[in-house]
Amino acid sequence: MQIICRLSRKIFSKYLIAASVRNMSKCTVAVCQFTATNNKAANLKTVKTLVGQAKEKHAKIAFLPEASDFIASNKKEARELAESINGDLMNDYKLIAKNNSMWLSIGGFHEKVDEDTIYNSHILLDSSGEIKSIYRKIHLFDVAIPEKNIYLRESDLNVGGSQIFPPSGTPAGLMGLAIVSFCTKVSTKY
Repeated sequence: MQIICRLSRKIFSKYLIAASVRNMSKCTVAVCQFTATNNKAANLKTVKTLVGQAKEKHAKIAFLPEASDFIASNKKEARELAESINGDLMNDYKLIAKNNSMWLSIGGFHEKVDEDTIYNSHILLDSSGEIKSIYRKIHLFDVAIPEKNIYLRESDLNVGGSQIFPPSGTPAGLMGLAIVSFCTKVSTKY
C-alpha cells in the first residue's frame, strides 16, 4: 500500500506542478457540514438550505461532506439507497448547482453502477449543474481489532476506484478530488 500511495502522490504532484494559477481570482467558498441520516429527502433539504445560505454569502463553490447523500443503518439499506449518477438524487444536486449558480463538491456519493458495484465517489459539479470530475475512492477504510470486537470494512459495501485525475479549474482555483480515510496506526494497548 505504501508504494501505491507514493506513486499516487507522485502522479498527483506532477499535475500540481504543471498547473497554472495565474488567472485565479479571490472568491468565497462554503464548507457545509452536517450529519446525514438514512433519510435522503431530509438530507437533500439540508443541502438545499446550506447551499442557499452559501449563495446569500456570495460563495462560488460549496463543499459537501462525505456521505452527504445518506448514512445507512446497515449494508442492505445502503445497497437499496445507493443511486446511479444518472439517478434522481444526482439530478437534484445538479438542479441545486444550476439554480444557485454555484459549483458543488459532493464529497461522497454512493454511486451505484450495478447490483454488485457501488463506489464512494467525490463528484464535482459546475455552476450549470454539469459533472466536471468524478473521483472514485481508491483506498477504502478497513480496520479490524478482534480483541475489541471492532470490524469496520468499507470494502464490504464499496468497490475501490482505480484512477486519479488532474485537478479541475474552479472559481476557487485548481481542485483535486479525494476522499480521506485517515491512515493511522491503531493501537490495541489502550
